[in-house]
Amino acid sequence: MLQLHRNLGQLRKERGITQEELAQFIGVTKASVSKWETGQSFPDILLLPQLATYFGTSIDALLGYEPQLSSEQIQKLYQSLATDFSEKAYDVVMAQSESLVKKYYACGPFLLQIAILWLNHLELAPTVEEQQQRLQRIRELCQQILTHEADLQVSHDAVIITAVVDLQLGKAEEVIETLEPLLNPYHFSKQSEAVLIQAYQLAGKLEQAQKFNQMAMYQHLLLLVSSATVDLQLNWENKDRMAATVARIDGLLALYEIQKLHPNTAAIYQYQVAIVYAMQQQESQALERLSLYVQAIEQLFDDGVLMHGDDYFDRLATWFEEAPLGATAIRNPKLVLASSLQAFTHPAFAMLQTHPTFQLLKLKLQKRGEIK
Repeated sequence: MLQLHRNLGQLRKERGITQEELAQFIGVTKASVSKWETGQSFPDILLLPQLATYFGTSIDALLGYEPQLSSEQIQKLYQSLATDFSEKAYDVVMAQSESLVKKYYACGPFLLQIAILWLNHLELAPTVEEQQQRLQRIRELCQQILTHEADLQVSHDAVIITAVVDLQLGKAEEVIETLEPLLNPYHFSKQSEAVLIQAYQLAGKLEQAQKFNQMAMYQHLLLLVSSATVDLQLNWENKDRMAATVARIDGLLALYEIQKLHPNTAAIYQYQVAIVYAMQQQESQALERLSLYVQAIEQLFDDGVLMHGDDYFDRLATWFEEAPLGATAIRNPKLVLASSLQAFTHPAFAMLQTHPTFQLLKLKLQKRGEIK
């Protein structure tokens, strides 16, 4: 909301100027200034430069308009909208977010987080047609970012989100064309992390070197588990490879205590293993993995759905705090729980639907939702 009436009165009082003096300088009546300050009327647009000049400020500052948001403001808006998605009608929240997009259309970092917000709550759209429309709208925001944003990292993230959208729209070839050059493993940019860490060390900035190196280790560890999860999808019929992958990742999860470190990554992995076992008709193994999946989801809620390190990864707090959305989750806990329950409807689990253990696991998550 524009705050001209408040700002005008405050600036005038700070400078010890009467309404009559201001009116005389601008060339209007004292009554007009009085109405401006009480919000009953608004000065002619042609008078705004003159008013701003008189008080030695900008028009934006005079109006109380901020075209760019701080990272803290973006975090608060994101979390507020994410909470609204769990408590209000989809159309209402979309209207709220679209209104904010119009207000801060020049703020690339904010548009990026809105695109992420919409993408992470896409399943709430009541129809497939509305989901498709929202995907197109996300793509439009990303194109706005790529056209006008100077921050290379924000633009890079917009390219990735565009690729995610195109994939959901079935445009596989476009995704390949976009990402294949960007993710070329032979690019020297792959060595950039090691180079930066060495530079910190050489400059005597040991603390920065340690923090950045630990962050890189943390990210690559989680990426390895995520990549292995995809490997299970790609090779589910190859039982020998599947067994080898599960044995190695199980060992990694135990060694680094990943369920405690990042329960969401552990949950996704255990869920995929359960699907593969179910597709291979290995009922007991599938149920065991679903049990581990539920444990990971419970750990996620015990942590307050916040990103964190542990005794080994003990230098990540600052990194999480400085992230675009801070250490908070990108989805509201209620929606995370709803998605977790929805996961039990996967077609691969058809043979397990009447099994007592399967039903107990679902009930466990449902009760967790009642507690929350």
